[in-house]
Amino acid sequence: MRGLPAIAAMWEAERTGPDEDFRMTSEPVALDGDTAVVRVEVTYGEPTRQQYRDLWIIRFAGDGRCRAFE
Repeated sequence: MRGLPAIAAMWEAERTGPDEDFRMTSEPVALDGDTAVVRVEVTYGEPTRQQYRDLWIIRFAGDGRCRAFE
């Protein structure tokens, strides 16, 4: 997927609705200057029907807000 509209359309097509049951956990893995790496696990449904494990790379601006997300 490329671009926010394409990602939003994919997520909307995949989910069961706005009240979809999911759980998310996260754990910081590394921090170097303004860059953090975070391990994230998301589980959808009860019982589980989908599960994702991600590594997020987050770069922060001087004011603490996210300036880049990968």
